[in-house]
Order: sequence, then structure tokens, then C-alpha cells
Amino acid sequence: MNPQNLPVFTRFNDCQDCYKCIRECPVKAIKIENYHASIISELCIHCGHCVEICPVKAKRIRDDLSRVQVWLDNGKEVYVSLAPSWKTEFSDYSDSMMVEKLKDTGFKAVSETALGAEEVNSATIRILRDNSQLYISSACPVVTSLLANKYSELCKYILPIESPLLAHCRILRNMIPSEAMIVFIGPCIAKKVEADKNPELLKASITFLDLKKLFKEDKKKQSKGEMAFFPNAADEGRLYPVDGGMSAGIKNNPELLNQDVITISGIENIIKALQDFNPSSLSAPLFLELMACEGGCINGPGAIRKISYLQKRIELINHNRKHIHSTQRDPEINIKTSYDNLISMDPEPSEIEINQVFHSIGKVQPEDQLNCGSCGYNSCREFAKAVISKKAETGMCVSFLRKRAQKKANALFNRMPTGAVIVDENLKIVEANGKFLSVLGLNDYYYDEDQRFAGVILPKLIPFSNLFERVITTGNDIIDKEIFYKETILKVSIFSIEPKCIVCGIIQDVTEPSVMREQTITKARQVISKNLSMVQKVAYLLGENAAELESTLNSVIKVTDYQKVKIDNKELENVDF
Repeated sequence: MNPQNLPVFTRFNDCQDCYKCIRECPVKAIKIENYHASIISELCIHCGHCVEICPVKAKRIRDDLSRVQVWLDNGKEVYVSLAPSWKTEFSDYSDSMMVEKLKDTGFKAVSETALGAEEVNSATIRILRDNSQLYISSACPVVTSLLANKYSELCKYILPIESPLLAHCRILRNMIPSEAMIVFIGPCIAKKVEADKNPELLKASITFLDLKKLFKEDKKKQSKGEMAFFPNAADEGRLYPVDGGMSAGIKNNPELLNQDVITISGIENIIKALQDFNPSSLSAPLFLELMACEGGCINGPGAIRKISYLQKRIELINHNRKHIHSTQRDPEINIKTSYDNLISMDPEPSEIEINQVFHSIGKVQPEDQLNCGSCGYNSCREFAKAVISKKAETGMCVSFLRKRAQKKANALFNRMPTGAVIVDENLKIVEANGKFLSVLGLNDYYYDEDQRFAGVILPKLIPFSNLFERVITTGNDIIDKEIFYKETILKVSIFSIEPKCIVCGIIQDVTEPSVMREQTITKARQVISKNLSMVQKVAYLLGENAAELESTLNSVIKVTDYQKVKIDNKELENVDF
């Protein structure tokens, strides 16, 4: 499947491989693939958080607006299911003005998703009357996906009721032509998943940002008159976008006075609350209203106004104050469903597999497991599980890469045929290799291969430390300077690693037989090369002169031959036949 057909996808050319989406994803539904962070559609709960936090905007929401625009341009009958949180995004519009604006855009009619919420509310109250110990709201599709992903054992407690949107679509389907289309407009990305899974009910889902693009002009027209929602305005269902909005009707129901009701919003808050939750510990019936977005749907990822949750909540309640009153009615449609079959898509690996990953990245001992989080996972153990499930690569472990790079650097540094030392601006040794000892005749000096003189002051070891000081001070490198030291001749090169801060010195004893032999060979090669160059120049000059001489002689020969032929011809003319 083309990744861009998914509700949330990655634009690979924009991804900078920073792992921020992995760190922030509450269910770790991200994997590194070809050096880019791609979304695992089977695990994604479509909360949209990765879209909000991606620093380069590589995470995108699928564009369904173009399809809706084509339907409208072609004169299709398209009905709107409008989320009740619209008022917090288009606060200057009255109900009538919003309906009029949408119909001017081409929609056949506008209906409130809150009607479906009221249907869900009535069905919920009827179910809660049986006094079961635990029920979890099914209103938020992100939450049901979260439970399937992380807490599959709790799926059996989800209310066997469809979401408010699907309930609303069923209401409309009984009232509109079969060929008519329903499009949801709201702040929720997960509604795109509901449209994908239920195309017979819902054809597409667009966000409030899409709606703003769809409105061809920002200025509000003079109203043509009062225009109402189809088939009628909603009541208490308009409170569903705020946390506690669903619970309010339950708390006020006299038949459910013994029902404990708890509202939790925000994925991280839900995860913390369910971490050690044990349903068997309940002493009274409990209803959990869980909402993925902190504060409720008014803070959904498809919202466009970035104002405080409190201000949005106040605006929504003030707008709907005259509409909010609890209603009790018999069910109009069948919205029953089941969530029992939801299971986790990420099985638990064995300890043997986890330990194999630890060995592969050099984290054999518990103290090696730093849990630094640089890979994007909260612990080394989580990272190991991700590697096993092909969601992560061992190269994502920064401490592993650093250790491996350090080992390679140490191996090269210690096996250099010349002495090498690195010092800081205070002439303290940062690092030095074993050859540094033998070149300077310091074989009796204590050498720790792990520390390599770290912290020792260089002037205590060598008398020419002033050269290092000069390079640090001036920033000018010293190359191949010969120094007499303890009856030997040293060739010293000192250069900056970090200008005026860190310098490196390469020291070679030129009196060593191997070095002398190498220098002799080098000089011999230089002489041979120089002689060959001279021979080539001489040969070139000789060749050039020879060519000129040959050309001259050929010219002379040609002239001589011509004259001879001419003379011979004249002699022939004088012969008397």
C-alpha cells in the first residue's frame, strides 16, 4: 500500500531521522526503515501526536479534501456530519451562519454529530443499569485502539456501542437517499480510519483546517435567513467534545446514583492511570470516560485555533447553554457492536531474545543499560523489544555507536607506528598511545591503556612542550620539526584538532633503523623520480631536435632530387636522336 493512502504517513524526503516521533509516540508505532521513521499502520492509534511534534513536518495527515471537492464540483449529494467542537474553531459563526456557509460551498445539508452522541448516551445509560463492575466508554476511537495496543485484557470492558460518529451516520442513512454521501468535519484524525472501515456509512473525513481551505472567502456574507441543522438541532450531545461531557448525563441520572464515574483525558494520563489498574479491586460499579486528547476533542490534532483549553471549554458551554438539557428516549437505531476481538499486535518477546539483542549492542551487564532515551525508547529493554519486532535497528543506540567508534579509534591510536599525544589548552594530556613512551624513552613510566596518561601535565614529561603551547596560542601548525632529544633526533608535527583548545602531536625517532631505512627508501624514490623526470625532459628535447633535423634533411633531399631530375631532363633534351 502507498504510505500516503494511510491516515497518517511520513514524507520520507523530509524526514531527518531525529527519532523525536519515536520518543513521543505513546505506543511506539514507528519503525526506522531505510534511515527514515515510517509509521506502522497496524499499531498506529491515529492520535496525530507525531504530526504535531515533527520538527520538519515530515509526518502528514492524509488529504481527503480533494476527493470531497470533486464530489461537490460534480453535483453529488453530500451531507455533513459536523463535530460539535466546530464552535471553538469558528467562534464568530452562529449555527445558522455555519449551515449557510457549508451549503453555499455545495453541501446538500448539515447535521450535527452530536445527534449520534445523544444516541450513544441513551444506549450507555441503558447498559449501565445492569450494575456491572466496569465499563469503558467507546466514544473515542483513539482510546479503543490504545486499549487494543497496550491493554488488550481491558477490551472486554469497552461499551458494546459504536462511536457517536457511526451512530450519527446510521441515523442519517435512514433519512437520506442511498446514493448520497456523508462527510465528517471535525478535529479528529481517527475518524479517517472509521471512514476507511465503514465506507457504506461514511465516505470521507476532513479536518477543520480543511474546512477553512474549503471556504472560498473569509468574509461572512449577510445571512439569507435562519437556516437550521438537519434534521434538527442537538441537545446534551453538544457537550461531548469536552472531558466530562459524556459523564455529566450519567451523573445526573437518578437510576445511576451508585455508579462511580471517572473522566481521564490525554493519552499519557490514561496510560499512567491504567498502568497498575486491577478491575477486580472495584467495590462499586465504575464507568471510565477516556478521551485521547487532553481536555477533550476541542484539542484534537485537526483543530486550528491554538488557544487555551479552558477558553475553548468556556466558549463551547456558553454557546450551547440554551441547548443543553438531558433527554431520555428509546433507541431509534441499532448501534451495538463488540470490541472483544481487539488484541495487541505486538507480542511479548522472550528473555533469551532480549538478551541476544543486549549482547549484540554490548549491553551485557545491567550497568550498561543506561536508559538514556536517545534511541527514542524509554528504556534499553523497550529498545531491545523494538529491535526484535523489526521496529528499530541496533544502530539507533547512540551509546553503542559511541563505544564502537571509541574502540575503533583506540585500536588505531594504540597501533600507530609513531608516538601520538593529545593535550588541552592547559597542556594536560587528554590521550596518548604506548609508542609515545618508547619514542621519548619513558618506558618505566606507568601506562594505563584505558587512561593513557589522562590528566598528566605535558611539561613534566618532555622539555619541548613550549611547541605545543605555541600551536595552542597562535593556532599555527608545526610540521616536521627536527629536535635533538636524549641523543636521538625526533621529528615532531603538532597540529590543531580544536583551534586554541585541543592539539595533537605526532613524534617520530628518525634515528631508529626502521625509520632511517624508510627515510632512505623515500629519498631514493625521490631521487629516482627526479632523475626520471630529467631523463624525460632530455629525451623530449633530443626528440624535438631530432625531429627538426630530420625535417631539414628531408627538405634538402627533396630539393636535391628535384634539381637532379631537372638536370637529367635537360640532358635528355640535348640528345640528338
